[in-house]
Amino acid sequence: MKALLDFVILCRGMTTKDRIKLLLFALGLRPATSVYLCITPDNLKESFLFEHTLRMYKIIYLRGREKSFEEVKKIQHNKIVWDVTGLWIDYDLFHTVKQKEQFIQYRKLWQLDKERNKRNTIAGKLYDYPLCCITQYNKETPRYICKNVDSYAFYNRMHVIDKKFSLLSYAPCSLLCKNALSQQNHFATAIRNASLSFWNHLHEVDVYETDVIVESENDIIVDGKSIWKTKNGHDYIVLAVTPFHGKHWFYTVLSKKPYPVGTVLSATIKQYATYGEVLLGREKGYIKDLHHERNLPLLRREY
Repeated sequence: MKALLDFVILCRGMTTKDRIKLLLFALGLRPATSVYLCITPDNLKESFLFEHTLRMYKIIYLRGREKSFEEVKKIQHNKIVWDVTGLWIDYDLFHTVKQKEQFIQYRKLWQLDKERNKRNTIAGKLYDYPLCCITQYNKETPRYICKNVDSYAFYNRMHVIDKKFSLLSYAPCSLLCKNALSQQNHFATAIRNASLSFWNHLHEVDVYETDVIVESENDIIVDGKSIWKTKNGHDYIVLAVTPFHGKHWFYTVLSKKPYPVGTVLSATIKQYATYGEVLLGREKGYIKDLHHERNLPLLRREY
């Protein structure tokens, strides 16, 4: 599948995470996968090229409808201003008809919000996740998490997974899971052998200084309330004030100190290929009534 491998290397409309998934699928290391392709004026031909390549190799796929996507255009006073910058298309890829049928069964259960454990198991097996990780994921309901894990430990685990298991598309059952570690190492060897340039890209890191704004906080909400009555850690979504490669990026950062939404802090950001690491500095101010503004010119409406 040389043409598909070449597409992965040259593609501009997919995130690095999705390029990893597509590369592993092309190498036959994933039985099925799902990816998003963003189309902007800079890569108008990529959807045609991608679908042409899939048909050339007789890869079975489902194509979603085009949907518009937005990016932060500017930060103006207390407004985060968004603008429509392109379209995105979701693709589900399969090697066999049976895999496609399994996906459709999973999707129907998901759309009906029925049989959570059954649909998770179908999806986990379809994407070749280890059984121990599927079982643990099914176990981790909000009630289970509340009883067994505090807020800091829960989100710290997510951040460690981003770094330690960057080639995987699921949360391992533990940070010491032998099956997940084996997959991570196997995938790493395969990617390095398939494309040294892409492998080197995965290990690039950029560092930049910027102020960040606390935009919101990640949480698990049940009946309108957090599952944790008290929190010993806060997983914030922060927005970089300084554009990086021409864009304002959102990051997650775990803090034991609480900050209200709108807090402005100095920060050092290490931008890796698949995630960003934020080191918060001193508090520099507060933006009152921080809100988002989205302009929809076709509807002539702001909200």
